[in-house]
Amino acid sequence: MEEHQHIEFCERCGVELLPADPAPLCAMCYVSDTSVYAPSLLLVTDASWSGTTPSRPAVPTRNSFVPWRPDPDGKHAARRRKRSRRLTLALALMTLAAIMFAVVPAAISGTKPGPVHVGVQQVDAGTDACLANLYTLVADKKAGRASPADVVCPVTGKPYLYTQYQGVTTISCPSAAAHQQTRVYVKTDTGVPIVN
Repeated sequence: MEEHQHIEFCERCGVELLPADPAPLCAMCYVSDTSVYAPSLLLVTDASWSGTTPSRPAVPTRNSFVPWRPDPDGKHAARRRKRSRRLTLALALMTLAAIMFAVVPAAISGTKPGPVHVGVQQVDAGTDACLANLYTLVADKKAGRASPADVVCPVTGKPYLYTQYQGVTTISCPSAAAHQQTRVYVKTDTGVPIVN
């Protein structure tokens, strides 16, 4: 008598399974299904197979995100974007703080406060004192007050020169060469000393 054989069919296409076919699917269904792990056919070589087959879907686990698995609600992608934004912001803030601690003290220590003027920016202490006197003299002239007689150039000790042209008074240092400049003066129409 012939032995009774149990016949099995593919769960997807219904074709009779051959003895070499991996149950519960035929070889063709294994080849077409990318979510099935088939080590005998060497379709997927990843060791972290979730156990998903068409007849047995994977059991969802909490807080387990694998990039090649679908993310239907988008929660994992949103968390990744949020985390990358935070990381980018933290790196930008650290870079900004490093720049501030490196550049700002050097910029502050490299400048000395002096009278505001137009022209050559690096002037010595004698020129700064001369510029301060010019501010005092031009303020007196604009206010209509007489200038004090003791206000003289701090470097040369000479009184300042006054010239007037078309209603504008120019107050000049008597010896700009003593300040290593060509001219140090202020006009009543602008009120800001010029060094050149």
